[in-house]
Parts: sequence; C-alpha cells; structure tokens
Amino acid sequence: MATQRRSDIRDQVAYVLGHFGVMMGVLFAVQVLFSAIPLKFTDPNWILATCANLTNTAPVPIFGAALIMLAHQLDDQSVRLSKYLVRIQKLALPVALGFLLLIPLQFYAGYYQIRNAEKEALSTMANLRKAEQRVQVADAPQLQQLVRNLPGGAQVQVTEANLEALRSTLLKDLQPRIKSLETTVADRKQKAIEASLKERIFQTLLSLISASSFAALGSRGNRGGLFRLLAGNPPRRRPDFTDEELLADEEI
Repeated sequence: MATQRRSDIRDQVAYVLGHFGVMMGVLFAVQVLFSAIPLKFTDPNWILATCANLTNTAPVPIFGAALIMLAHQLDDQSVRLSKYLVRIQKLALPVALGFLLLIPLQFYAGYYQIRNAEKEALSTMANLRKAEQRVQVADAPQLQQLVRNLPGGAQVQVTEANLEALRSTLLKDLQPRIKSLETTVADRKQKAIEASLKERIFQTLLSLISASSFAALGSRGNRGGLFRLLAGNPPRRRPDFTDEELLADEEI
C-alpha cells in the first residue's frame, strides 16, 4: 500500500512538472512572437532587439525542457512525457544551431546600426555646408529667402547696405556649428562602436551558453552532441520509446 501511494505521488508530481515545462515553452514562444511583431527584417534595430530578446529569455524553455526530463525520470512509463522527450531531442539541436547563427547576425545588424546613425549625422552636416555655400554666394533677394527660414527672420529686411553684414553674421553662426558637428560625429561614432562591441560580446556569450544548453538537451546521454551535429553526424538519442511506438500509440 505504501509503495503504491509513493508511486501515485511520483506520478502526480511528474504530471505537474511536465505541465509546467510545457507551459514555459508556450510562454517563451508567445513572448518572442509578440515582441517581434511588427516584423522588420531590414531594420538593424529590430534585428538586434529580437536577437537580444531570444538570448535573454532562452533560459525559460531550457528550464521547461529540464522539468519535462525530470518528470520523465519520475514517471518513465508515461507515453505523454516520452513524446515530449522525443520532440525535445528532435528540436533541441536545430535550435542550438539557430542560436549560433544569431552571433554573426547581431554583428551584421550592429554594424549597419552604427552606419545608419553616422549617415544621418553626415546628412545633417552636409545640409549645413550647403547652407554655408549658399550664404557665401547669395545676393540680396536670395539671402532674404534664406533669412526668412530662420526663427524671427521674417522681420529682417535684407538690402544692399546690410547684405555683407548679414552674410558675415550667418557665416559666423554656421561655421562653428559645422566644426562642432564634425567633432561630435567622430566622438559619437567611437563611443557607439565601443558600446556596440561590448553588447555584442555579451550577447555572443549568451548565444553560446544557450546553444550549448540546447545541444545538451538534444544529445541526452551523448557527449559532444553539438560538435557531432556540426560534423554532419547527429548524436544518437536513447528514447525510452521509439518513434514508431509513439506514432502507433497516436494512431490508436
């Protein structure tokens, strides 16, 4: 009687652990899906945010899979848990490769993120230089039009008498701004590269840890599962039920 009672308790604990494990996998999938919407495959910021979200939340499905494995150890006769275990072993190694592919993808997106930010700053600087050139060669009507685009410029009247004085004033205002922007662009680029490099190294470590964890799940009982997969020789798994037995059970 006591043995039967302990067996029933193990089965109940195994059921709860297996249910929690499945729910954690579902929670991970839903969270990643909703955080990735709307899809912007050509946006470096979206790529970096999605990759970071995947690596930061990877422990959730890993822990969920571990709970299912633990549940199967408590109730190794459960066909439901054995099915989950086989699916985990089938999906874990491809997922591990996916996390490895996140590493070059993040470096690619990080490079274009810095490049796009630099382009915007250079575009602003180019517009200031064009404005400087227009001021240098503008006559009174043209300078009047340029002055009107400035705050409070509508009240300024440009004449031949004050043309050179206004030209000199505008140039004195534009030239320091251009030089300051040049310095700012260079400083911001250097700081952006340093910050991006630190973040990429951190995310690379998370991707490697996640990949190795999923590889361990997929190569249960086999050493070097990820390396064998990369070599074109997937590790042999040792399910308690064969795929044929599970498919036959589903048909019944």
